[in-house]
Amino acid sequence: MADRSAVTVTPLVSSSSTPRVKVGKPDILRVGQQLPASPRIFSRLAAVLKDLNTGVDQVVGLVKMDPGLSAQVIRLSNSVLFGFAEPSSSLEESINRVGFREVYRLVGLAATNQLFPKELSLYAVRGDLVWENSLASALAMERLARKQGSEDDQAAYTIGLLRSAGKVIFNRLATQPGQKVPPYPGADMEPHLGDWERGIFGMDNSEAAAELMEHWKFDPTIRLAIRHHYDPLQSPEAPPEAALLNCAGWVVHQLGKSLPGEAAYWRREPAKLEKAMILAEVVDSVVEEVREELDVLKSAVSFN
Repeated sequence: MADRSAVTVTPLVSSSSTPRVKVGKPDILRVGQQLPASPRIFSRLAAVLKDLNTGVDQVVGLVKMDPGLSAQVIRLSNSVLFGFAEPSSSLEESINRVGFREVYRLVGLAATNQLFPKELSLYAVRGDLVWENSLASALAMERLARKQGSEDDQAAYTIGLLRSAGKVIFNRLATQPGQKVPPYPGADMEPHLGDWERGIFGMDNSEAAAELMEHWKFDPTIRLAIRHHYDPLQSPEAPPEAALLNCAGWVVHQLGKSLPGEAAYWRREPAKLEKAMILAEVVDSVVEEVREELDVLKSAVSFN
């Protein structure tokens, strides 16, 4: 694991004497190397599972690259989510019992739990709340994709789950020795989180996440959807999935699970719905479905 001191950032002072940290792609990649290996395994698993000839041994081999991840997958497979009478004692047995689709979801749950620290002090929010927001976003994306008729709800789930990864990068950069970055002041003072982040880092967390997704070799659609989900109508390169993620943000906001400074992005507009290729009443119908599934998952899943 790389030493944090290797990350080179340039402290700047604006005309208003607000400390800033100018961040470039090399900084993001170096911090990415310091993060847990599980998200990279999650990325490789996504690629492997697209091959219909993939066998259990290949999936087991990938997950076993991280012993902590393996233990969490076994633990989750033994939870009340699946209701097996006898607990599984091995990763092979767990994968055979729950199947590839559910293993992918479990690896994603465990990987993002490892990714988010106990506290994101830059944002004055606990890591478990960011994880819960990501889980709710993933569930909303998965359901919206199905209702939209997408054949790849796995990618939709991934997009929702990893959308806040850039916040982890910024939190690490801001808390390095010698940095004096004030925490996010709250939506009353800065209603658009991305504007505040660009004033501090020169980019927002969705841009940082997109760079990280490219480094982790996630599919370009996943990267671009996360990159443009705050304003999916702004760029011609934004895929429909970016607009769908914005709709998922609206769903999560209805559940009271929005993160500080993001509520202003989730205004529902006809053009967003059109780009997402989904009807407003379909988005409405997902709210209670996600609430119920989120409650079940939260009651069944506990990480120490």
